[in-house]
Amino acid sequence: MRSVGWLDMSTRPEFISRFLYRVGDDELYWMPGTPPSAEVIEEAAAAARDILGFDAHSAAFTMLAEVIDVCTAEELESKGVGLAARNAIKHPRVIALTKLESVQRASIAVAAAQGLAWMEDCRKWVQDATLRNQIAKRVMTGIIVGIGRIKKDYSSAQLSALVRIGVSLRDNDVFVLRSRGAIAEILAGSLSNLPHDEVTLKALRRFLDVIAESPNAAPVFKAMDKLASLTSEDHAVQLQKAAAQWR
Repeated sequence: MRSVGWLDMSTRPEFISRFLYRVGDDELYWMPGTPPSAEVIEEAAAAARDILGFDAHSAAFTMLAEVIDVCTAEELESKGVGLAARNAIKHPRVIALTKLESVQRASIAVAAAQGLAWMEDCRKWVQDATLRNQIAKRVMTGIIVGIGRIKKDYSSAQLSALVRIGVSLRDNDVFVLRSRGAIAEILAGSLSNLPHDEVTLKALRRFLDVIAESPNAAPVFKAMDKLASLTSEDHAVQLQKAAAQWR
């Protein structure tokens, strides 16, 4: 079996194409599906906003793609009863990422967050309920939650991108909910490196509004409180009121 990092993920459309397989209405969700056409790949890639910067993180996307593909192949063979379907965070390929240097862990975590955002950007072409895409979401969520929550080695640019990716994630399924929560914890843990430019802070305020209005776990709301120090006192009070229903 090829080791993580062996593949060359040369283009962003190539990465996005794994989310674009089509399963027919008369086919079961665990079928492999039909590969996307070149036209569909081009259209979807054009719709996907590159918030993070694919070229600067190509090595991370390469590792992420291989983990997704290995897990997807296993689940397609088992028809969705394998470990990646049950609990992706415990899959050996995901666990292996914990052995990476923290800089690499940070990079693959932000790449996974960007991957989730691309699935939403490409909603027109993405069949969310297929086994293939459910495994992709499970794997990327598992990486963000299990690999990404480290308190150092995120660059300022990565943290700014995470804020903007976090606010762009609008789905309310369990995977996006957990991923947004983990992003909040990552940002709170790296508060001193978080840029204070107006674009980032404006996105942060919107992101915190989403966090406050969602049924998050206590550590996520604790992270929200910490991040609220970068907003106004009035906004912090509004966040507390909105989150009260979940606390």
